[in-house]
Amino acid sequence: MTGQRERGADERNANSSTHRTTSRRVYHVLLALSLAACRGPARAPDRLTMLVLSRPEHLDPRHPEDALGASLGKLLYRGLMEGDPVTFLPRPALAVGANWVDATRYRVTLRSDARFHDGTPVTADDVVATYESVLDASQHSRLRTTYARLLRAVRAVDPRTIDFELHRPDGSLETLLQLGILPQRDARALERRPEEIAREALVGSGPMRLARYAPDSLSLDADGAGAAFRALDVVTLHDPNTLALRLLHGEGDVAELKPELYPLFEGRADFEVASARTSGMTYLGVHCEHGALVDVAVRRALAMAIDRASLQRAMLGARAVASTGVLPPSHWAYTSEVARYPSTRPPRAGRWSPRGGRARRRCGSRCGSPRSASRSPSRRPSRRCSTTSASRSTSVRPSSRRCSPTCARGASTSRCSRCPT
Repeated sequence: MTGQRERGADERNANSSTHRTTSRRVYHVLLALSLAACRGPARAPDRLTMLVLSRPEHLDPRHPEDALGASLGKLLYRGLMEGDPVTFLPRPALAVGANWVDATRYRVTLRSDARFHDGTPVTADDVVATYESVLDASQHSRLRTTYARLLRAVRAVDPRTIDFELHRPDGSLETLLQLGILPQRDARALERRPEEIAREALVGSGPMRLARYAPDSLSLDADGAGAAFRALDVVTLHDPNTLALRLLHGEGDVAELKPELYPLFEGRADFEVASARTSGMTYLGVHCEHGALVDVAVRRALAMAIDRASLQRAMLGARAVASTGVLPPSHWAYTSEVARYPSTRPPRAGRWSPRGGRARRRCGSRCGSPRSASRSPSRRPSRRCSTTSASRSTSVRPSSRRCSPTCARGASTSRCSRCPT
């Protein structure tokens, strides 16, 4: 009787799996056939249309909330420095020169041709006002804790020279200098929500300017000559299937796709599915001071038990690589000398189960942020720590996500020394 029940359950599971696979294939076929007879209207070749699943919550660089908003904000606003897209090393943007005056004072000189979109020059007063607004508690900037821990004051020496005074020597200052600079009048104002942005023009100094803002779409126009395209339209479609249909109809050039929809575009002559390494990651966060999770052996057991290969295939469309920490190998602060937890032999996790008298180690640091796409490095103390992570490769022109290169103790390492897992 038991054997019959087991065989019956196996047959039902097999039938269910076959049904899901068949349904998925039929859906893809019907979706492709429904598009065969119609294509979208022709669009200007120098106008790029991006289809996304959620609208950017903020374009103000002082209030990063999502990866898309941060990426678009970098097109609107330039910082004194910018990060190299491959190595993440800071390089000059609005700055023409920078040097350490002493161990705790860093001097930056602005470019003489630095201009905002309205033609007014970028001055030291604009830089000071932008950083002071981040440090102002009434502005409620998410960056305040990180910046206030490092910066003691920001002062204008002359119209093109700014001094950054630090509480103590710190080699990570140039990372904080990538904050987009606002005109002084805008920096003094309180944060503006999306509905307020629709009524007011945003003035930055980036390669593009805001031309139109609506609840589910926005347009950016290139500022000056030499741009790869004249305009960028960002259209929000909250349903992934609708987004795929629009892209297949020819109503978009670049799209944010779910991995399960990649097969619709692979092998088609009119589409290019591009993959690239990014700094994005997916990881399991645990409360290091809760119950059994205080025990480092339990956290190691969790790390050993995670089947990373299966997760990569099922959740990320096999376009991912296992990571060794919060930093990608291309990052300047990356190190491979970290603990590794291979998931090729999950049964080993049992060996790490806690035993009586096992020493306990407490952890109170955040080694990575689940929403770090676009934020500057965070050192805010937290009761969460990263147990494992997987660096994600993305497809079909993905938006980049960035992760914090520093831990709560301020160490520029790929893992927190207080968090063994």
